[in-house]
Amino acid sequence: MEILLKLKDLSSEPSQLITLSFITLVTIFLAYFKFKIYPLLDHVNKYGPVFKTSLMGSNAVLLIGQAGNRFIFSGKDNGIASNQVGTAAGILGKHSIFELPGPRHKIVRGAIMSFLKPEAIQRIVSAMDSLVQQELFQELSGKDTVKIVPLIKKITFKVGCSLLFRLPESKEKDELFEDFIVAIKGLWALPLKFPAGTHMDDNIFSDPEKFDPARFEVSSKLLPPYTYIPFGAGPRICPGAEYAKVVALLMIHHLIMNYQWTAMIPDEPILRDPMAYPAMGLPVKLQQKECSSYK
Repeated sequence: MEILLKLKDLSSEPSQLITLSFITLVTIFLAYFKFKIYPLLDHVNKYGPVFKTSLMGSNAVLLIGQAGNRFIFSGKDNGIASNQVGTAAGILGKHSIFELPGPRHKIVRGAIMSFLKPEAIQRIVSAMDSLVQQELFQELSGKDTVKIVPLIKKITFKVGCSLLFRLPESKEKDELFEDFIVAIKGLWALPLKFPAGTHMDDNIFSDPEKFDPARFEVSSKLLPPYTYIPFGAGPRICPGAEYAKVVALLMIHHLIMNYQWTAMIPDEPILRDPMAYPAMGLPVKLQQKECSSYK
């Protein structure tokens, strides 16, 4: 996340802007694990939860923990303005919701939330369920192996196209999905765009390096504010967060009800590109259940 910070009192020119990158803990974990370029723990232990540094030739400030997240995500008049990195801004455009300032952002976000808020999702959940079943049947029919991660991405995209944009089922939708994947890869091209988070903080999540999905069964509302932020936080939290959760739950439900599967690579390594991602896309062997509704 790149932040423009106006520090007039530190500059000899009153109107000059000093650009700093505010980076939280997950950012450094990405650099540390994927690129092996940043001695994370040594610096945190030496300098504490907030310190100035340099990342890939740019001035940067590292913020760790709840207070840092609150500062970045609160949206209050704290002297900073959030901007996407150049690659993301170039692909999404300068008028995307990610780039819009306060009042304009509020108007556009309000329009988007009118059909993505929980009450609106409740009215369309039956249609969502039918579309997920339909797409799963089409994608898995006749297959005994599949890569789970690309499958989930494709179905999520196609359900969104049908439900939110009323695009008919066609070859063009598949081609649009391929273009979408190319665009997403471009968003993460260097210079890097990073998420912010405290999910590796053992003061919030015990034994954070252990694979334990059950830890997230606790409602995020019960956790301290600005600590569990898979969709961001504050005024700029992802407006599609609840929609994404419902689609994911529907896919998991129908997969479990209709198939048994076995991982083809039990010890498949996890890459960070920049999010955690199975290196081979999580390939599995499928076996349709006798009680499957797809028979």
